[in-house]
Formats: sequence, C-alpha cells, structure tokens
Amino acid sequence: MNHHIRSRFHLLSPVVVSLFMLLGLGVMGPIRAETKWIRMRTANFEVYSSIGERQTRNTLKYFEQVREFFIKLNGREPKSPAPAFIVIFGNRKDAEAAGMKPSTFGYFAPIGDRDYLVLYQPGDFASENATHEYTHLITSHSGLRYPVWLNEGLAEFFSTFTVLNNSVTIGDPIPGRVLALRKNKWVPLSVIMSADENSPYYRDPELNDSLYNEGWAAVHLLYTFKDYRPKFPTFLTEMSKGKSVDEVLQDIYGKSLSEFEAELRVYISQNEFAHLVAKFEIDRSKKDAAAEPAPPFDLQLALSDVDVRPNASADHRKILEELKNQNPKRPEPWSGLAYLDLRERKTANAFDNFTHAYSLGSRTSRLLWDYGRMAQGSRPDDSVKALAELATMEPARVDVRIELAWSQYNAKKFDEALKTLNGITIENLDQAPRFFSALALTQLATGDRTAASRTTDILVRYAKTDNDRAMVDRIRRALQ
Repeated sequence: MNHHIRSRFHLLSPVVVSLFMLLGLGVMGPIRAETKWIRMRTANFEVYSSIGERQTRNTLKYFEQVREFFIKLNGREPKSPAPAFIVIFGNRKDAEAAGMKPSTFGYFAPIGDRDYLVLYQPGDFASENATHEYTHLITSHSGLRYPVWLNEGLAEFFSTFTVLNNSVTIGDPIPGRVLALRKNKWVPLSVIMSADENSPYYRDPELNDSLYNEGWAAVHLLYTFKDYRPKFPTFLTEMSKGKSVDEVLQDIYGKSLSEFEAELRVYISQNEFAHLVAKFEIDRSKKDAAAEPAPPFDLQLALSDVDVRPNASADHRKILEELKNQNPKRPEPWSGLAYLDLRERKTANAFDNFTHAYSLGSRTSRLLWDYGRMAQGSRPDDSVKALAELATMEPARVDVRIELAWSQYNAKKFDEALKTLNGITIENLDQAPRFFSALALTQLATGDRTAASRTTDILVRYAKTDNDRAMVDRIRRALQ
C-alpha cells in the first residue's frame, strides 16, 4: 500500500471514530442531507453506498469474483464466517468529511469486531486499490501472518486481478513500481525484509515506497519466474510460521538473501515480465442482491465506524450510546463500546459491554475471541462456552483451542482440558509457551507429575519472555 495512494489501519491500533449524519438521531452532521445511501447484502458482503444502484451492484459483483478466485486459489473458505462490510462514498466531499485524504481511494480497516473496506468512487484505478486492500482482508481471515514486506508485496501483486471471460490474469507489472526500482537507490533487502509495522520503512511516507516497491518485486519474481514458482506455496507456508527469510530462502531454494537480491536487481532491469493466466469458472447461479434504502440505524453504525478523523473517539462513543438507547436489544453498539473501552484501557467497562453484546446474541469471531479470553479468570465457565463456540466455527484455529484448554483448566474441567490439548499440533513457535504451560498445569492437576515434569522441561526450551520464565518457576514450585 503506497501511503500517497492508500491508507491502512491495523488491528493493533484500530481506527474507531465517528461520522455525523442528519438521520433523526440527534445533531449529526457533516454528510450532506441530500446524500442518498443504499444497502446491498450477500452472505459475504454488506455494502453501504452513495454511488447509485448500478455502480454499487457492479462493485459487489467484482468483490464476489475476487473472493471466489481467492477461495479457489487457496483451496478453502476463509476461516471467518462473518461478512465484510463495504462503505462506498459517491463524492469526495463526503469522503473527506469522513477523514479520507484527498489522494486516498480506499483502505481496509478492522474496526471492533467488523472488517471494513472503505472506497471512494470505484473505477479502474480504485479497483486496483480495493483489490489490494481486500487481499489484506483475505489474508487476515485465513489466519496467515506474514512479515510486512510479504503482506504488502502479495497485496500489490494481486491488485492487478482482472477477469476476462472465463479466465483471470494476475501479476501484470506495475509501471510506476518498475520505474521507481530502476531509477531510485535500493534499500538493502535485509533491511526491508526485517521491517515490522512500527518501522519507518512502513510508517514514514518519505521512506515506505522502498518497502512496497521491493516487496512487490520480490513477490513478482517468486510467483512468476519458473525457477521459483513451483515452490512458492511452500515458501509462503514457511514464512507464515515466523521464520526468517534468510532461513526460508536457504532451505527451499538453496540461496542466500544476498544472492536472491542480486538476482532480483537483474530481474527488474529486464524488459519483459511474465504474468499469470488461469481458467476461472465464475458461479453464475447467484442472483443479484436487492438494493434497499440503507436503514438509518445500520448506516449510522457503519459510518461512525469508518470515519478516520483525528480525535473523534468521543463523537463515536456518543453515537454508539445513542444507538444503544434507541434499540437496546441490538448487540452492535454494545460491542462497539467494548472496543472503544479497550482502546482507552477501561477494562472493566469493556468486559461489561462484551458481556451484554454476547448475551444479546453477538457471535462474531473477533468478539468470541476477545470476550472468551477476557472471561478466563473471572468467569471461566462463560469463557469455555464462548471459546467452544468459536472453536466450532473455526475448527482449524490452533490458538482458539489452546485458549479453550486454558479456560477449561481455570474452570477445573481438567479432563476436558487434557482432551483438548491432546488434539492440538502447534503451528509455530509463538504458540509453544502457552500450549506447554497449559499442558504441564493440566497434567499436574490430574496427578500425572511425571508427565508434567517432562512437559516443563520442554517448556524451558521455548520460554523467551519474563512471563514464560515466571510460568516455568510456578510449575516447578508446584512440582516440588
């Protein structure tokens, strides 16, 4: 994502701000009163739009095609069953009133327990930006964790997605990026590929072009070049485990990072680039979504979520409180308030609001995950219930089953916890301390001191933080 073109907001620092409207819920301005909003819904998307029915339907069809392509490419449905929300501004004044920069055409924002794609006037250029952002959403829903360069490089690679009759093309070279790579001085790949979300090469608009340019180039070479493409899926799998790119390149391709960088520079200097063409059977049995006037309550909720003006959290809280009072049986304002409370470190208030949202029927995966973990200490039985529901919804998520075992342990359901843990194969090293801590404590609680001692010895090898080492000490004291 080029910050001169797009903006992206991450779950680590979610944007939760407000947009005022005149919709009969108090004084809510700056959206103009004459703006007409419609809603279209499918099982996968819920769209709020002010660009008119025809353009909205075309945009919705486009995203359904992109989603269908990714499912066929990955061979599985995204893990999260909740629909994505799309907000489309039909005029620049409304978009800028919501905090969108004049040069921005779209962004992906996980806000609270919802995922939003926010767009301005979808067209050819905007579609590329939108596809970039939707790639981030698919990656997030698939539970994949890539380093920043790879995450953005993949999103840029797929941004050229085009449907032509019964085929799809991806990976067309992006002229601006090729030109910049040929003209500008490169930042060493060792720097780019070690950057995280706090790095100036990601955050600073003066520096981040290097990360996006070089990230895109690396993905393009790995994905399209005949010497790399056959093993690229394995490369992605290994990178998602948190391994270093140096290690993965050496293990899979037998090349050092410096050798890969030298080859990449030569690759970018050439005059011909490959792209990929694949047969793509579109499901034409789906009926067009019906258009309806956007219900004021739901529109107000969506627009208040996606306003990115600075320092607007107080306005957002006010709107959520008004919506909660207007219809106290709708869970969305309660969950929205819970996430605002979390941002403001009002943990007790957040827990109360999560509890209300859950009791009113909210079952989004993100809410079940956050509420289930928050309830582990004070309400372990409720935590077991919430995380068990999430484990049923998303059975492939190892992190959910690890936390479910912890909740079962806290609820003194030791046999259930042991059964849950015995069915787990951890996916990456980050999960190891939490998994082996729960296993050792559960084995100790069921009286198997020998097994608990062996598990603690394994835990020692993975204990890297002060909390991990404190857990080792706790278990060893219990063993003694």
